[in-house]
Amino acid sequence: MPYVAGDNELMDGVPDVWFPVDHNLITWSADPTLVTGTYTLATAGTLYIVAVKTNATTISNVVYNVTTAGGTLTASQCFVGIYQNGALLGSSASQHTAWGSTGVKTTALASPVAVQQGIVYVAFFFNGTTGPTLAAGSTALSNVGLTTAQSRYATGATGATTALPAAPGTLTALAQSPWVALS
Repeated sequence: MPYVAGDNELMDGVPDVWFPVDHNLITWSADPTLVTGTYTLATAGTLYIVAVKTNATTISNVVYNVTTAGGTLTASQCFVGIYQNGALLGSSASQHTAWGSTGVKTTALASPVAVQQGIVYVAFFFNGTTGPTLAAGSTALSNVGLTTAQSRYATGATGATTALPAAPGTLTALAQSPWVALS
């Protein structure tokens, strides 16, 4: 069967787009080939939040790329977590050492978490002198058409220190889109 524009398949029946499963991932915030910028976690103790859509599944890891290492990060005060329906489902061990270097990071949650089909929020926070810089999309269109409460990319609760807060807090939209994936 010949290729027909818009049918998302090549002549051999293989989709002409890449999906998270093609990369051994459950879901992602965007195709990583679209990630051409960076975003620095700038304010200590603030949740930086990325929304992703998923089917009901179990999440063990959060994958992202640190492009510039954080500086003088406080031990036991740098975390990644998963929220759904306004509640914290799981978090990582402190990432103060891991965020002191660059590269793709696969951060394990303390224990795998079951999520329902829908939106899952991945949150990052750090304490220290300088937060890490993450690979990100670089467009102000990241939250176009969404209300602030529906933001795909946002900041949330502030004042986090030794653990993620129980709820993500009130969202404030970000103009850039840090890239994350779940596995």
